[in-house]
Amino acid sequence: MLPLEIQIDAMTNLRSNLVMMRESVKTGEFKDVGGPLVEFGAFDKSGMLRHHHSLAHGLMLETLEAVAASIDVFYNALVQAQNAFDETDQRTADDLSTYRNAVAQLNESSYLPGTDEARDRYRDNNGGA
Repeated sequence: MLPLEIQIDAMTNLRSNLVMMRESVKTGEFKDVGGPLVEFGAFDKSGMLRHHHSLAHGLMLETLEAVAASIDVFYNALVQAQNAFDETDQRTADDLSTYRNAVAQLNESSYLPGTDEARDRYRDNNGGA
């Protein structure tokens, strides 16, 4: 696996984890704090605590969505870069094959009868080197 593909896999896993976290916040897996808070003793501000807990929930959801959106942009850039590398590698391999075939054909044609004479004529007529 290429190093960039490893990063793409890592970003895919990270994004999946963030989406799971975001969905757990959206579905209310973190329950609202409500009712008497016996662990704090006599506490008459549970409404205020519930309100701030809800605000914190909203902030976490916004944060998770922003991070997931940023990761999407980065992930798409990684995929585009990987595709560009793959296309370049393929074009390079195709070009190399073309060059090898051309050299092989030139090599084969150099053994045809009359090649030396034709080359000499060309050089004589074109200020030859």
